Parts: sequence; structure tokens; C-alpha cells
Amino acid sequence: MKNLKIITATAVMAVSAFGCSETAKDDIESKPQYIAENGMVTAEVTQPFFEYFDGMINNDPDKMLLSITPVSFIEEMKLTDKYDKLLSETRDILIPSVMETWTEQYGADPVVSLFEEVSNMPFTDEQLDFAELCYKYNYFDVKKDLEITDGFEITYKYKIQGADSSTEGEDTACFVRVENDGWKMISVPAEALEEFRGAEDPYQAESTT
Repeated sequence: MKNLKIITATAVMAVSAFGCSETAKDDIESKPQYIAENGMVTAEVTQPFFEYFDGMINNDPDKMLLSITPVSFIEEMKLTDKYDKLLSETRDILIPSVMETWTEQYGADPVVSLFEEVSNMPFTDEQLDFAELCYKYNYFDVKKDLEITDGFEITYKYKIQGADSSTEGEDTACFVRVENDGWKMISVPAEALEEFRGAEDPYQAESTT
């Protein structure tokens, strides 16, 4: 089964201090509401980035998970113990590991900021499909359908600032808009979603077996 670990990828991105595809002709024209006059995406698109790392720095795993997970998936997981387990892993393993690493490298009270957008590339319809499959395979046990209406691959500059020192770098991630929910971050380049090319919809495949 194809599998791209969204949360694991985000963790690796964070621990390592973060570590273009072509578009169909209608893609840029269909998303003017998310492009500002300066050609950069509007603030709502990259808001999940700030929510994720604000949640990490303030030990708020719910906020972190909400920035990368559709609300409908979270609500479904809360019906069982799946969400509590995910919350526990994030709070007890991921956050302490990352914060310890950053504190050792940069000093106390490290803060992460996205301070400059380098470029953005709207998703093609095919990439929107790949992103939907990415969520379905990563949260296969949830079996909750979703529709991703918009997406961007964004390259940006970031900074990690601690009490003693700081570091700056450049990275690329995907930001997608889930219908009736909002924008979410998938912390890999669009190229990584190619893993789902030719993959079956796991929900449909299961219903036919």
C-alpha cells in the first residue's frame, strides 16, 4: 500500500530545521482569491505553518494536528481512541524531541518564523487528486471522504531563533484547502505526492472487496 507519512515528514522537517511542477492552463486563473497583488499567496494559505509551530512551541498538540489534519478526520478519530493516541504521541514524543534539539542548538525559547515567500506554484487538478489520496492513505482507518479544492507548492525562507543563536534556511511544502474546513499543510514538495500516481482510491477499493 502506498504511504506518505504526513506527520512523520513534518517531524523530520522540524527536527532537521526543515531539511516545481508545471500547472494546467486554468490553475492560476482559478485561484485569484489566494494571490495578492504582489504575486504572493494570501496569509490564509500559509497560516497552517504558523499554527503548527506555535502549537509545538507552546506544547499544544491539538493545534499542531489541526494544522495538518482535516477536521472531519479528527472528529471521526475522536469516536475511538485513535485521536487520543495520536495526541499522546505528539505531546509526549514529538514535541519534547524537537524542542530539546532546538534548545541544544539555539538556546532557550526557540521560535520559528516563515519570513519570506520565495515562490508559489498552484496545484494542477492531478495534484489535487494526489493530495486527496495522500490523506486517505495516511488516515486509512478513518474512512472519511474529503474534497481538496485548491493547493499550492510554496518555497519559503524560515528562521529559527533561540536565546543564544539562530539559523535560516529555505524549504518547500504544500498547502491545500479542504472543502468546508480550510487550509492544511503537507510538509513535502509536490513532487513527493507523485507517489500516489496510479494509486486506487483506498475507500473505493475496499468497498469492492
